Amino acid sequence: MNLIDKIKFVIITKMYIGKTKISSLKGKLTKKLISGWKNKSVAEKTLKVCEFDMEQIKKGNANYNIKTNIAFIKATGLKKLSLLDVGCGTGRYAKIFEMLLPSYEIDYTGIDYSKEHIKIAKKTYKVGNAKFRVANQESLPFKNKSFDVATSFSVLPYAPHYEKAIAELRRVARKYVLITSISVTKGEEQILKQQAYGAEWSCTLFSEKKLKEVIKKNKLKIIKDVTLKDGGERIEKSYMLKVMK
Repeated sequence: MNLIDKIKFVIITKMYIGKTKISSLKGKLTKKLISGWKNKSVAEKTLKVCEFDMEQIKKGNANYNIKTNIAFIKATGLKKLSLLDVGCGTGRYAKIFEMLLPSYEIDYTGIDYSKEHIKIAKKTYKVGNAKFRVANQESLPFKNKSFDVATSFSVLPYAPHYEKAIAELRRVARKYVLITSISVTKGEEQILKQQAYGAEWSCTLFSEKKLKEVIKKNKLKIIKDVTLKDGGERIEKSYMLKVMK
């Protein structure tokens, strides 16, 4: 990333993401915290950040998280596949796959529980045969084994009951599940409150030990385990999981 793009990134972060703050959640999980992502202004700000990411991809500057997700898709060995993007937000991965995997045939479906994000997805990133719909990651409206690959790019921490979300990913996937860009700790699981994009919502800092137990319980096998950022007590990781019989 050149100097001009670095300056632009700082400006975009300040204008749209704003001051990000993560703190311990005190008290009960409220409806407001669960639905914070649904805010229309959050969707509009998210799009601005996605547009910057797209510009960088065109320049060959995809970030490490995106590169890891693309590497996982390649590692499936499938060049023609059906894929469910759970928590798709503005639907940017429909376009990212087209840009970075041009020789692949991906039958893409994106779901998000925010109507505002899905509206933007349908308008902005409706490429090829991409499909978008409103749905909750803890109760996916698809039959068992509907997709070759089910992905959870950065969104599992925001499921109030993440065990249900993992079970649903496993249920709808035939071959692989990708759970990426999540924060884990060697210590105890923590429920946190995150502030960004002018809103706030709850998120989970996973106990890596417990998370792996839930993964195993759902008959999923970790075949790739990538550390994106090691912050000591808090580690950002991505997992590629194979569906076991």
